[in-house]
Amino acid sequence: MNAGPGSRKALLQGMIALALWGTTVAVGRDFLEATGPILGSSIVFLASGLALLVAMTIRSRGIGWRHQISTRHLWVCGPFFVVYLCLFYLALGLAESRDQAVIAGLVNYLWPTWVVVLSIPFQKTRPRALPFAVGIVLGIGGVLLATSVLVLVGTGNSGWSASGFVGVVAEAWLPLMLAGVGSVAWGVYSNLAKRVPQEATSAAIGMLLAAAGLTLLVPGLLQVHEVHWSLRVVLELIYAAIFPTAVAYSLWDRAMRDGDVAILGSISNLLPVASVALAAALLGVPLHWRLVGGAVAVAAGSLACRRSLRKRSASRKVVGAQAGGSDVRDSRQR
Repeated sequence: MNAGPGSRKALLQGMIALALWGTTVAVGRDFLEATGPILGSSIVFLASGLALLVAMTIRSRGIGWRHQISTRHLWVCGPFFVVYLCLFYLALGLAESRDQAVIAGLVNYLWPTWVVVLSIPFQKTRPRALPFAVGIVLGIGGVLLATSVLVLVGTGNSGWSASGFVGVVAEAWLPLMLAGVGSVAWGVYSNLAKRVPQEATSAAIGMLLAAAGLTLLVPGLLQVHEVHWSLRVVLELIYAAIFPTAVAYSLWDRAMRDGDVAILGSISNLLPVASVALAAALLGVPLHWRLVGGAVAVAAGSLACRRSLRKRSASRKVVGAQAGGSDVRDSRQR
């Protein structure tokens, strides 16, 4: 079937959104190194949230959008969205090295697996056992394989050992745990958003981004970290606040509304690989085969979990949400 101009445009918009999200780890980590993990995260969220709300106000020629917002969605789903954002950025900022930050970013991309896992109690889905189990194993195995890179970094590439692996996990447990819990929070949000929908998506996302920024503002101001402002840091702030957040969310919403969800869902499974590759290139992290293999395994695990829900009529919408949102209401990905 030939796609029309509108569908092709929506596909392009979705691909641009995915590409922008792939830069989050690299740009976010570099910015947080200069501003501190807490204050920097707060600034990004506040700037992004305000930018979205201002854009909505200009587009609507007023604040009439406030009447379209579902307050129930904000109270029920919003906390999980805020928790996800905060934990993801804190994981990037609190990592002791850039290698840890890249791996924490990869752990974050376990969220598609969690969407499927949590769809069992939330959506009463029944994934097919074999691809579901394969997806879980690949996802966990990919993270473990990528984490083993830290052993080689710590030993100067002299070798790998089980004791060394346990040691690096003990050192990197905080960012990895934050990223892991954040991925679970996104899984909860994606499933709840199906049951408590939101129509005024851009305005709601703007409010939730601002809420995340306010949540971290006070502890950010109290953090013991010297802030180093420069032209590069300011440009990174503008980029992080506008492109991987406000612009990407808006483009993804349009892509989900007008494009081919199945194609976009398949492409989105490449996000872990793209994110790791871009982060390694921009942060100067060596692209070891274990890191690449781990990213590929996580992506394959996501795809397997997604396919485990196919041919289940009651689960098709969750398939789209796992890939980034089968409809506009579930398309709030990072």
